[in-house]
Amino acid sequence: MLSILGRLLYILLTCGLLAVILYYNNTGGDTPFERFMDNQGFGVRFLFTTVGIGITFFWGSFFTSIAIVSPYHLLSVSPQYARNSILLSPPSNALTGFFSAIRRRHFFMAVVALTSLLSEFMPILLNNIPFRITQTYVTHLVCTWLAVGILSVMLLVVLASFLIKWPHMPADISTIAGSIYYVFDSGMLWSFEGLGSLRQEERDWRIKEMGMRYAFGEMTGVTGTHRIGVDAVEGRMP
Repeated sequence: MLSILGRLLYILLTCGLLAVILYYNNTGGDTPFERFMDNQGFGVRFLFTTVGIGITFFWGSFFTSIAIVSPYHLLSVSPQYARNSILLSPPSNALTGFFSAIRRRHFFMAVVALTSLLSEFMPILLNNIPFRITQTYVTHLVCTWLAVGILSVMLLVVLASFLIKWPHMPADISTIAGSIYYVFDSGMLWSFEGLGSLRQEERDWRIKEMGMRYAFGEMTGVTGTHRIGVDAVEGRMP
């Protein structure tokens, strides 16, 4: 997931952008700010479009981070079957991620995916906020308030991320080494012996048929060492 500093910086910048948009929409007069915003040149719209692209990149990164940590978060909350945990691949985009999150009932990830999809419209919406003579006032007004609404939702989603208890993860799960770290010394590896040579479909089917559930957190490995990782929960579930 993005760092606390990164999220705080995004909140600060979003609040500043909202303040600029609302100030521009509710004031007028012959001021340097108004002259800059109403300039018919390329500069101001390029600036706003660039900000919109930056917002889109942020939400793409934020969604990817949430998608990667999602299985571990679900495992840390309660034991999960293999189909919702160890056999789950991170979604490649926000659209598939939204439906995947709904199926797994990970509603915060679904909200992040939906917000990431909305962020794709921000470059267009922000580009139309500085009024120009070639657009109608209605277009300007609609784009302004849509941008304000989406930015407000984004702000609430990032703030909500601070209220969620994310699992402590000492290793970076976005790397192969990090993934190995969390299954190293895990007892469940003995259950998978001999499955590596099977085709993916057959391997996944056999793992599902084991009927086991898995958890993430502090546990004792097969060597007796205390560790943080993923392991099977004792007992076959119905």
